[in-house]
Amino acid sequence: MIEARVQQAGGTPREETALERAQRIEREIVVEEARKNFLHSDQGVKAANIEVAVLFDELERLSDEISAGSKELAFKKERNVAGFVLSTSGFSLLVAWSLQYANTLRDSCLLTQLWKGFFIPISGRAVRITSREAKLLKEMKYDLDRKITGEFVWRRLNGERRFFPTAQLAQECMKILLDQVRDMRLRGLETYFS
Repeated sequence: MIEARVQQAGGTPREETALERAQRIEREIVVEEARKNFLHSDQGVKAANIEVAVLFDELERLSDEISAGSKELAFKKERNVAGFVLSTSGFSLLVAWSLQYANTLRDSCLLTQLWKGFFIPISGRAVRITSREAKLLKEMKYDLDRKITGEFVWRRLNGERRFFPTAQLAQECMKILLDQVRDMRLRGLETYFS
């Protein structure tokens, strides 16, 4: 693609030499090793815990903003260090951080689940659903990653490989919940007018 633009501009594309390619690959390997070492360290765990808190803060801010500007939507929020639950209109969004080890992010993940029903907190970190017709509608898992620029992003584990900065992941979570509420209300209107 770059070569085509260079040719369109009247230039001749320059090919990477074997030495340049070897140097580039070596730099990429060093950067990748540094990234992995960071994520599997005490500093990586601290960074992940901070990003989780930022995510929960952003979800809380978004829900407050939506509630303040809406006559129809009010959110019930439950939060602790490892979990955040938003409930509205018969649906709940659960965002749970599962840290497996104190000194590495190995096997840790951020779980997001959309449920039909409401959650209530029980005994510290756990939550349970209270609705008899409770049903898991959607589930996604993420792990923390670090870009070359140093920015932390959440990498989606199941499905397509996507990366979300923390604020964008909060937006995505809210969209999933709000889309479900919209769909349910539209189905209710269709039934009402049928």
